[in-house]
Amino acid sequence: MESMHFVEFERRHYNKKKKTKSIKNRKKSKICFDKRLCAIILEQNSAEGNYMVKSILFVCLGNICRSPLAEGIAREIAQKGGLEVKLDSAGTSGWHIGEHPDERSIEVAQKHGIDISKLKGRKVNPYADDSFDLIVAMDRQNYKDLQTLGFSKEKLVLMGDFGLQGREIPDPYHMGLDGFEKVYEMLETAMENLFSALQRDS
Repeated sequence: MESMHFVEFERRHYNKKKKTKSIKNRKKSKICFDKRLCAIILEQNSAEGNYMVKSILFVCLGNICRSPLAEGIAREIAQKGGLEVKLDSAGTSGWHIGEHPDERSIEVAQKHGIDISKLKGRKVNPYADDSFDLIVAMDRQNYKDLQTLGFSKEKLVLMGDFGLQGREIPDPYHMGLDGFEKVYEMLETAMENLFSALQRDS
């Protein structure tokens, strides 16, 4: 079910004939599960069509399991695609500040050719991190916590809104390695959809 601010945004940005026409002109794709983000991107596109979302912050609870994996996958996709975008991750709690990612996250990432071993946990900063163009929460509690911290809802999205039908990315901390692998697969699917949305359709 869409949240109220999604519905409110759709009323503001999709009821105008001009914007509706612009959206129809875009190539049909499964990547626009988050219509609000697609509208933001359409509005931010320059006359040349270059996307303007230049920085993304991925947020989970402790910044040692899900969000470091998300950051690592995003960096891999951006590098392969030659995209210039600032990527980072953080946690809503301060439980693991300065710690490296969970060993299971590191292991799963390495299995897929991604090195996140040098990343270090940090707590999200409502002042410094407000400079990010897009802030991606792993689950609804993370989303609510970010709102409570004062982040604008116009910047906040759920990772699961990109190719996962709104499903939350589960915290695998108390799971085995298989749980971390499942989280990786979910993140990879969502990230491919997110980055597809961030690029201009050819």
